[in-house]
Amino acid sequence: MLAYVPADSQLVGVLEAKALLNDPTLTPIMALLRADDGPEAELRETFGLSFDDVERVAMYAPRLVQNGNGPPTPPVFVIRTVGEAPAPSVAGMADRSFESGMEERLPVKKVDARTLLFSPGGMNELTKPERSAVDLPLLKTVGGVFKNPSVARIYLNVEAIRPVVLQEIDRSVQTSDGADAMWMVPLLRPLVSNTDGVAMSLSMGGTGDVETVFLAESPDEASAERVAATTRAALTMVGNALDAAPALAGGGPQEQMGIAMAVGAARKVLDSASVEPDGPRTMLTATADSSAPVLVALLLPAIQQARAAARRAQSQNNLKQIALAMHNYHAAYKHFPPAVIVQNGVERSWRVELLPFLDQVDLYEKYDKTKPWDDPANAAVLAAMPSVFRHAADARTEPFTSYFAVLGEDDEVPSLWKPRGEWGQRNAGSGFRDIRDGTSNTLMVVDAKRPIPWTKPEDITLDLTEPVDPAQFGGFDRGGFQAAFGDGAVRFISEAVDATMLKSLFTRSGGEIVDVNFSQPRPQGRDVAAPPETKEAAPSPYDSEGVDYEQPGVRPRR
Repeated sequence: MLAYVPADSQLVGVLEAKALLNDPTLTPIMALLRADDGPEAELRETFGLSFDDVERVAMYAPRLVQNGNGPPTPPVFVIRTVGEAPAPSVAGMADRSFESGMEERLPVKKVDARTLLFSPGGMNELTKPERSAVDLPLLKTVGGVFKNPSVARIYLNVEAIRPVVLQEIDRSVQTSDGADAMWMVPLLRPLVSNTDGVAMSLSMGGTGDVETVFLAESPDEASAERVAATTRAALTMVGNALDAAPALAGGGPQEQMGIAMAVGAARKVLDSASVEPDGPRTMLTATADSSAPVLVALLLPAIQQARAAARRAQSQNNLKQIALAMHNYHAAYKHFPPAVIVQNGVERSWRVELLPFLDQVDLYEKYDKTKPWDDPANAAVLAAMPSVFRHAADARTEPFTSYFAVLGEDDEVPSLWKPRGEWGQRNAGSGFRDIRDGTSNTLMVVDAKRPIPWTKPEDITLDLTEPVDPAQFGGFDRGGFQAAFGDGAVRFISEAVDATMLKSLFTRSGGEIVDVNFSQPRPQGRDVAAPPETKEAAPSPYDSEGVDYEQPGVRPRR
């Protein structure tokens, strides 16, 4: 399998999946990873494979950092299956093509009966390298240090990335308040300066013991001695930090117990650590006993919950940025953008129209508004989807948006969005004056997992005369979806929300009285006060022909 991994890759990793799967001490961890929303579900969705179908996985990154040869390159994964590998047409990623003017690049390729290659960046050509990772002596040596076979190995070409890393260390020290400099300079700099390459290996003892070895290659013996001395100093600093950790622990008894268990396990590993220079190489070995997998199993749910919370917070921030951009667009144009902007007969999405208000003026200027979204002239913009349009839990590699406008099929029951609008016309989109139900009661943007490219002028159209099923939204957060409201607030809406209530939240002038806690709306009737009459906003000097689009601070150049 390593025959497909170039030897000059800056990062190489190998995982013996079958060996890990069959280790009985890892059963609690594997049970968590096999959960419905865990890695195995993603593997099945992407490749049509389960954990049991995979024998070994390798990963390599040709270029980790920006250098004279170009920008960083996406990683490539090599998957070795137990039996016959599925054809690319079966692998989930291969058939998720999207309409664009770009040359088709399948991110999954089958290179032999049992081997798949996958890269998020796509692969146009694939040939076996003349010199492969099989020839990397450091990666080969580190896997044979212990009696038990290696289940995971990693190799990092430090020499290739050294200039950039040292520059980043210096930059961080110069911009820090002094605390970072206390450990960056005496520890990181000597290690990076005196190491050409480093490899790490994990071995399982069958009884739950985990053996770890780090092997660093230096230019000469003197450099290796400096690496060894620096590593010993780092271990001493870690030991001092472990001694202080229990006293600094906060939270309740359960959190303190978890910290105490983690500190105890880390102390055992630290006590077993040994640093030995051997010519131009330095070897660090350490062993964790059988309590380590149990501890990981105990901590993994908390880690997964923390990751889910972080992803949800990032999505909330994305929605807040989009809502703020909508408000700023309204301030400039006196209305929100319509879902589809039509200019000289050419349609474009509101997501493209918002780019200048999302600090993406350069990307907006690159978009050719005289051509459709899927024209080759707009392929580069399509590929450069801003992160604000991708949910943090969205693992898809295609430029599919995670956020959508919701439109009403019936003009008599409109949502916040006007379906279409001619660019340059007054009231091309709806305005605050049209939201008679109140901005805090009207949904603006929702997250949903749909295969729609972000520049495509397509969103979600519903019949807002009927209750709305919440199951058609979300797909990223367990239990519901997130949405931005007309006032800019972002809320999580449960999948158990009443369907009639949800319909009421999408209409902008339905007259329903909506409970802030999303209980069922009070029915319309004579006791429901009609919303007050609102005066139409005064015509904007920017809504007529002959607009000065270059006036600073107002609107982007068209």
